[in-house]
Amino acid sequence: MLPHDPAPLRRLVRETLIHAPAGSEPLPPDIALDGEAQHVVVRRAVALAVERQRRCGAEQSVLALGQRVAEDRGGHCPNYASTTVNLLNTPGWELLRSRIGSAAMVNLLTTGSLLSPLPNGSYLQL
Repeated sequence: MLPHDPAPLRRLVRETLIHAPAGSEPLPPDIALDGEAQHVVVRRAVALAVERQRRCGAEQSVLALGQRVAEDRGGHCPNYASTTVNLLNTPGWELLRSRIGSAAMVNLLTTGSLLSPLPNGSYLQL
């Protein structure tokens, strides 16, 4: 953390719980600023989760909830708005992505579990 970091990033880093499965690979060393916007990275992570589920029968990912494969044009499209996707596109997550890089962000979003605290003391799985 840097002394001038905004409150949303400080809160995200301080309060979000991350669980990586045993034997997980370390995050890719992609710390260069690559110019990709967070919503593009989130869209890629969602597409990866939908595709893994469709092809491999992988466990349901929170990122894939409410998404379906768009057979007519490839990729995926939402069935309904996703609280998870909306939260991952907020400024705190955008700043985190700019610090760790897009490859590391996709890895973070598609392996393991992220839990974000709610005001009532519960956690929302992302």
